Amino acid sequence: MEFLSSIPAGGTLFNAAAIVAGGIVGLIAGRFIPEKAFKLVFQCLGLFSIYLGFSMAGKTQGVLVVMFALLTGAIAGVILDIDGILARFGDSLKRRFDRGGKTGSFTKAFVTTSILFCVGSLSVIGAIEDGVKGDPSLFLVKGCLDGAATIIFTASMGIGAIFSALPLLIYQGLLTFTAKWLNVFITPSMMDNLSGLGGLIIMGLGLNLLEISDIKISNLLPGVIFVLLFSAFI
Repeated sequence: MEFLSSIPAGGTLFNAAAIVAGGIVGLIAGRFIPEKAFKLVFQCLGLFSIYLGFSMAGKTQGVLVVMFALLTGAIAGVILDIDGILARFGDSLKRRFDRGGKTGSFTKAFVTTSILFCVGSLSVIGAIEDGVKGDPSLFLVKGCLDGAATIIFTASMGIGAIFSALPLLIYQGLLTFTAKWLNVFITPSMMDNLSGLGGLIIMGLGLNLLEISDIKISNLLPGVIFVLLFSAFI
């Protein structure tokens, strides 16, 4: 704990390392998991994602703020083609590191886990705690949870899940290094609305895992920025 506190963005580094470690365990364990069990694993992850998202969405303080942030973020995401960028990045990683597998499976694992691990108020709160107070304890908890989830994702979807450590390093690292000035502006109500928006995005991810929908979740991510801006001015 003290060792991580002395390292810049130590909590994020631990979080990323836990994902890689979980992925390695998952690759080994995946050899012993029957193929027919994979679909059930996806369904369990989908159900849990919906439950987690519903719990987070219930914290929303400004329903209209979250709704307009989600809509505005979706439009911005489509214009920026975030889903396409992530998909192409996932495909390029697949061609470089996993030439024997299916491109679609690798990319799906990469995009799904990247969103699941990066979206949520815990990433922001953990960054504030780590950046301002030098306390990485929240990221230690998040790292253990993400590492455990990566075991399941890697065992069922393949090596693509391990590479979610890359966007997590960039995202949480930047949040941590800018946390000193972010902490001045972020209020409890803003965090509640951020949690609500993150919950909706994770619920959509769960619906995709259950194959009920095909929502381009990546294109909703700019809503995270808009919900903070709208909450600050309304």
